[in-house]
Amino acid sequence: MKPALHNIRRRQAEQRRRLFILTAAFVASIVVAQLAEAAWTDHNAARIASGS
Repeated sequence: MKPALHNIRRRQAEQRRRLFILTAAFVASIVVAQLAEAAWTDHNAARIASGS
């Protein structure tokens, strides 16, 4: 295998890994936001139900 081809393949692998990490971080941030919103909604509902 030529060195240049090897470098291209390695660069593509690094880019795929970076894209995967960014995608995972993006999905995780959405999940955390959804969980936080659900917790806040539950908190407010409990507060309203308790009358305070």
